[in-house]
Amino acid sequence: MQIYIDSNEPNKHNHSLPVDENILNGPPPTTWDDFKHARLHRFPGRGTQIKWLDYLGHGEEGIVYKATIGNGDPVAVKVFWRTLRPNPQPLPQGNEFRAVEWPFEDESRIVALIEKI
Repeated sequence: MQIYIDSNEPNKHNHSLPVDENILNGPPPTTWDDFKHARLHRFPGRGTQIKWLDYLGHGEEGIVYKATIGNGDPVAVKVFWRTLRPNPQPLPQGNEFRAVEWPFEDESRIVALIEKI
């Protein structure tokens, strides 16, 4: 499960978030476009109480805890340091921009792709 603090609105640079606010019902969609623009579906237990059990570790992208969600089995919950997409940075030429890495987006898209296969 991934927790994020943001809305599902595109930011000012016209990027949509890597999260689909709809809960996945049935098998995930698998068209070519779904693979090219993979989005993680909303966790069905959103709003359910989280019981934090133990600190598991931390790194460059965030911190990981062992937790239970509602009455479920223990899971690992990663909380990202940067919850908002960073603004693109201008290139030295001055008229082009490069995207800044956003680990939440990368990991969300990877989980969404794994869900499809």
